[in-house]
Amino acid sequence: MPSCGVILLNMKRDSNPLEHPLAKAQLWQLENGYVLIDDLGPRHVHYKLLAQPEQRLATTRMIRIEGLVAFLAHQEAKLLPPVRTLTA
Repeated sequence: MPSCGVILLNMKRDSNPLEHPLAKAQLWQLENGYVLIDDLGPRHVHYKLLAQPEQRLATTRMIRIEGLVAFLAHQEAKLLPPVRTLTA
């Protein structure tokens, strides 16, 4: 039987190059801003790009999880510790 010359390789890449998995209400620090994870679904994530960490008024955007993970890894984003809010 003749060979068709096709070589199959396992091209599976690391699915999450970040140290921490994405979760709701995470704040990631970029070189020139912040990313706030607003909501997380099975395939998409709603996020906000912020200028300051205490800023909350910003347009919510949606992207596939893989796209945001790649963006955060490329930007060498750092996960900030959770901020405790005071409730009255």
